[in-house]
Amino acid sequence: MTPESGTIDYLGPRPQVVFQDAGASLTPWMTVGEIVGERLLKTTTRAERRERVALTLRQVGLPPDVAAVKASSLSGGQRQRVAMA
Repeated sequence: MTPESGTIDYLGPRPQVVFQDAGASLTPWMTVGEIVGERLLKTTTRAERRERVALTLRQVGLPPDVAAVKASSLSGGQRQRVAMA
């Protein structure tokens, strides 16, 4: 069935690909906090980074205390959430 008229509008940011093997994209010896906060290293203080990491983890449905855990010890679904964060 082909649409004859109308538009498609996205709500929010554009969709992005989430790979099935998120673990392959995460550095296994780093903690989740180090992985999520890595791109903030040069632009934030340690306290700001810790706060932003906690907020980001909450946004993807993970508790902030996961920041202290190595990525390799997470389940597949949790790794996907870290990859999205």
